[in-house]
Amino acid sequence: MVNDIDARLKSIIIKNAKAEITNEDINDNSDFIGDFGYDSISIMQIIIDVEKEFSMQFDDNDLHLANLGNYGRLKSYILRKVPLL
Repeated sequence: MVNDIDARLKSIIIKNAKAEITNEDINDNSDFIGDFGYDSISIMQIIIDVEKEFSMQFDDNDLHLANLGNYGRLKSYILRKVPLL
């Protein structure tokens, strides 16, 4: 289950990257802004793609970088929201 989420989420991250990154570049500590150069618009595109891919919706109160600014926190959020994947 977690490996499936990992693969699907990494695919979204790579698709929206401004620079070329690979699966190996992404780990739980990867920071979307600092490590990959995302801006607020590209982060919002990731949010939209995640909602579509995992058939879920982010709570408005959770849409801030403290919760979703790095790969590990985003993955944990998805696991909490959609635990039956």
